[in-house]
Amino acid sequence: MKRKTASRSPVEWMLGWLGFVLLVLLGWACDQQVDPSHAVRARLRRALARLVVPSVTATGWAIDHLAPIAARRTSTTQSTQPIRGHQ
Repeated sequence: MKRKTASRSPVEWMLGWLGFVLLVLLGWACDQQVDPSHAVRARLRRALARLVVPSVTATGWAIDHLAPIAARRTSTTQSTQPIRGHQ
């Protein structure tokens, strides 16, 4: 028995993979925050992790807020075109 699945656009696949990568990166960053080591490498990883968390949230915010803008532009350009036969 075959399951019917909804086909997704390449943009949806790309955004899905980007979200997955950002989640993995965020998990790594949170793991580095609790490392009690005081070695130079550990301090550098913690500093990088402190930069990753706001970067991931800013990227997610931008994707969430820019996608509706692009959708509105597409819908407004389609609605301004005259219907055939009615000018």
